[in-house]
Amino acid sequence: MNKIFTILIFALAINASAQQTPKTSTNQYSNGKKTGLWTQKQLSSTWDGIPVVKADLRWSKVTESRPFKEITEITTENYLKDRLEGLWTQTKTVKNSWGDPAPGGTSSSVYIVKKNFVGDEMTTIEATRKKNGKINLSLKGAYKNKLVDGVWLFNDNNKTYSYTFTNGYLTNYEIKEIGTGKLIEGNKIEVDNDLINNYFTKSDNNFEIEYGQNFSELRDAKISIQKVNENLSIIKLCRLIKEAANFVNLDVRLFSNAFGEITPYKNENYNEFGYSPSITCEVLSENNYRILDDVYFKDVKSEYAFLNLTTNSQGQFLNTDWENIKSFTNSRYFFQLKSYLYKGDTTRLKAFLTGSKKFNIIEYFSTEPIPNGKYVNVGNNEVEFNDYLQFLVSLSLGDKENWKAFIDKTYNSNAFSGSWQEIILNQFTEIQASTSFVKTDINDAINYLKSKDDEIKQMNNVAISNIKEFKLGNQVWMATDLCIIPSHLSYQLVIDNKIQDNKVGKGLILYGLSNDNKNLCPNGWRLPRTSDWETLIKSLGGDKKAAGELLMVGKGSGFETAFPIIFQTDDYNKKLKFSTSSPGGYITLDANGNVTAFKFGYDYQFTYYTNTSFVPCRCIKE
Repeated sequence: MNKIFTILIFALAINASAQQTPKTSTNQYSNGKKTGLWTQKQLSSTWDGIPVVKADLRWSKVTESRPFKEITEITTENYLKDRLEGLWTQTKTVKNSWGDPAPGGTSSSVYIVKKNFVGDEMTTIEATRKKNGKINLSLKGAYKNKLVDGVWLFNDNNKTYSYTFTNGYLTNYEIKEIGTGKLIEGNKIEVDNDLINNYFTKSDNNFEIEYGQNFSELRDAKISIQKVNENLSIIKLCRLIKEAANFVNLDVRLFSNAFGEITPYKNENYNEFGYSPSITCEVLSENNYRILDDVYFKDVKSEYAFLNLTTNSQGQFLNTDWENIKSFTNSRYFFQLKSYLYKGDTTRLKAFLTGSKKFNIIEYFSTEPIPNGKYVNVGNNEVEFNDYLQFLVSLSLGDKENWKAFIDKTYNSNAFSGSWQEIILNQFTEIQASTSFVKTDINDAINYLKSKDDEIKQMNNVAISNIKEFKLGNQVWMATDLCIIPSHLSYQLVIDNKIQDNKVGKGLILYGLSNDNKNLCPNGWRLPRTSDWETLIKSLGGDKKAAGELLMVGKGSGFETAFPIIFQTDDYNKKLKFSTSSPGGYITLDANGNVTAFKFGYDYQFTYYTNTSFVPCRCIKE
């Protein structure tokens, strides 16, 4: 039996002139997780939106349109292991008073909201508003798979509104006059079941994609292709989106304004009561092929199948006459290049590369970050993606010098979802399994990647063997900054005072302020803690800035640092700086054991860009 304990919390709501009645809550935990019944009661009073107490009111200014409000709000929730489970209720009572002498008039409203949850997901909702004891606003509805479902009922004191949903799709609605039951409006709505069924049917010419830059929230777009003949493929793009549920001729704002944010569904202006799915389709043509710029395939296999269906017998993507075409989208160029690569058609590939030089297309590639890992999770922008495709071209054509240069440049650099070498190896696996790519140089490239690992290990072993130590006070420090290349990406390499794109080499290494760097130091050494630096400062006189200056080259302490630092203001802009009059800092561990920077002096850039800075590491003896 888990031990359950109860906490009673008192909080005071205070403004400048008045103290409000305390809020009380009763909460239960089991093994550190919310469990059982949680209740909260809040008492407050306001006038014109300002918290006040009754005794402070100037009743001459309290009118029926600007009444004094006394509000009682009680909320109950049921939890199971931190997740809402079962009934959730909220009752808010608002008593209005006004007039002089006080009170000249009164009214009251009671708002009751009930929701049911299963595993933190809302399944039903019911809300009513009573004014002076009479219900004048209500709603009731249900959800299935986070979509509106079943019959939804609304009442605004003049009309009743009934809406029937099936799997989120509106199939029927009726609007009637209260009292007479007279039908004001109603309609049955035909749902295109063929479209829905076809959309979710998997077939050889139906491809799941992510459809993204302007529609990044859409994860269920699909392309279907009908191959008419060798030179004609009909491409249809369909998108499944979730839209605000269509409660025909109902002003949902009336209800959302009355009951507040009682559902998890919102738009920019007001609370929604739920979502419905919507499938929209369009056939791609010469006029709208630019849509393909936003098409991201989820794997190489489906992309290769797409290319097989959209290239003609001459290998031309979308029957493109590359000799005479005047304008085209970047995606058309990329898909054409990949088609030749994936099919292993090196003859046409060479001819295409020769002919495409006249386009000077590279100047039109975007350097903007690509959402969702465009182009099968490769590269952060179109320029990087083109560089990657040129790498595949050099592999396909056996151009060892160029594909090795690409690996040298990108090794231990960030791609979209990891290091470039990880991306390349994953792509090799997919390409070899799913396409007819020329595989002659792939094994050589894999071995070359492994040789880079061996090169780093050898460099690190040399660096470790050359470590010298020196004593400062009672502490033993490394005599120079650490120069070990870590097994992750949170570092920068500097050679001849230049930040290197190629992150493998012998030079100055600066480390990111990431917990990936917790275990940088070799055996027998460790990262200094904040307390270690404080001890060092005491041994140098006790003043932080002065101590930092003594640590600099030629100042006599023996530490001999220039406090190098790299500020990274965004993904593409990095700046190397060495401290002069204002000492910089070193990577360290804070009191909680997290990586941070210990700063000896103030530097605007270092302070402002701390989380994206790279600093040196000086290990201390265990």
